[in-house]
Amino acid sequence: MDATQVQEVLIALSFQWHAEGSNGNLRRITIEASEDLKNWRTLAQGILAKLERDGQILERNRVELPTQRVKYLRILPSDATSNSELTLSAVTGEFSTQIDPLRNWLTLAPQTSDKPEEQRYILSGKMAVDRTRIALAPNSVARVSVMYRANDGDTWLHAGQKTVYRLDTSGAVIKDEEIRFGRGIVATQWLIRQTGRSGSGLSQITALELGWVPHDLVFVARGGGPFSLAYGKSGLQPVDDGIDELLRQSKRDDQQRVEIGEATLEAARELKGERALQRSWTAGWKSWLLWAVLLLGVGLLAYLALRIGKQIDRQDLDK
Repeated sequence: MDATQVQEVLIALSFQWHAEGSNGNLRRITIEASEDLKNWRTLAQGILAKLERDGQILERNRVELPTQRVKYLRILPSDATSNSELTLSAVTGEFSTQIDPLRNWLTLAPQTSDKPEEQRYILSGKMAVDRTRIALAPNSVARVSVMYRANDGDTWLHAGQKTVYRLDTSGAVIKDEEIRFGRGIVATQWLIRQTGRSGSGLSQITALELGWVPHDLVFVARGGGPFSLAYGKSGLQPVDDGIDELLRQSKRDDQQRVEIGEATLEAARELKGERALQRSWTAGWKSWLLWAVLLLGVGLLAYLALRIGKQIDRQDLDK
């Protein structure tokens, strides 16, 4: 396939296919990419499947690709002995205008729950989670909803739902366990709830994987390194250091472009820690001094008023 005229990023291929033989319901394929039609490299491997189980039909006609631009593609059966049995009648590409960024993933184990149709998870962090993977045991199917909330007592909010599955057949694993939210969700409590009666149940869910795109921090260096990075100062207010203009200049293509380097962190060193949040009575010495001056002034005024009052009384007695 020639993709030289395509400006977008190819993210997946969908196939219309037919296979003959005793193993016609399952085919492994390899998708290769090339820049010159001479040197080929493996871009992705996938499985095309048409399976039936308990009266339900599962079709797998889509193979996801790494988000990168390619010029030429070719599709090959992974099993060379079945070349004559696989027939492709159409191939459709799915495109995106942006390259999907790399994500960090964290695996959570389920917490104890008194409801068999629910599993709860605790995330010890504030990451902007935009997708999740439901890790299933072999040969499992479940219709689930993913929900979240920030604190105990809050209402559970809906993030997404899907029928997830993992099938092990003919030595191959066919699975669809990922749910995408379309936005970043910051929450510490997560819930998986079974929404359909059919399936293997939540007992077949072994873990919940949460994925997020990490934030990039940009620092304006002043002077020579090495630098110390301090964080967590109580009461610190934001300041405007012109970072927006710096970021705009980093994206220019002319001589005014500003190159942004990379920084690596060494071991963290605690300064005051929790003691910084404990306010000492001597910390507000200015306030104490102000109150002392005010009280002294009030006392002095009261003394003067009392003395003047006595002098007036004496003058009245003399008269």
